[in-house]
Amino acid sequence: MRHLLDRELVTLVFREFPPGSDPEDEAIWRLHLNACPDCTVKFEELQHAVSVLQGSRFEPPPPLVWARLQARIRTTSVSSPVAIDLSWIRVAFGHIGGIFLALALIAVAGSALESASVWKSMGLWPVCRELGGRGIAALFFFGTGSLLALALAPVLWWESRRSGRG
Repeated sequence: MRHLLDRELVTLVFREFPPGSDPEDEAIWRLHLNACPDCTVKFEELQHAVSVLQGSRFEPPPPLVWARLQARIRTTSVSSPVAIDLSWIRVAFGHIGGIFLALALIAVAGSALESASVWKSMGLWPVCRELGGRGIAALFFFGTGSLLALALAPVLWWESRRSGRG
């Protein structure tokens, strides 16, 4: 036989059966409680927790604390409209476009390099033969881009501090 569900145990503890429930359910659940030690332990723990909570006194918070709590709940309510900042979408598409532009430039520059007369002398070097024209163009493009980013980083940092945005 299956164990009693939590909602069935709660129903037994409070003895409040929902309308339209089968009157035989209580008898079946009680029989199961007598036969199942696991469900009996859960039932007794739940019964004890309910009796402790019913016997304890809860002091309401002071009026000022309660007013602040209610104001905070109202300002963080789920029903309040949430402003979603979508400005990052332009930045993301800009970066994606920049990546595609870089790849297109690498492909064009690599093809142009391989068809140029200088490639005959460059092709003698093992590194150039291994990488190919597009590989050399990518290495040059990303290498100079990295150096440029390193060179501009302090300037951009200084400008962000100076304008008060950072």
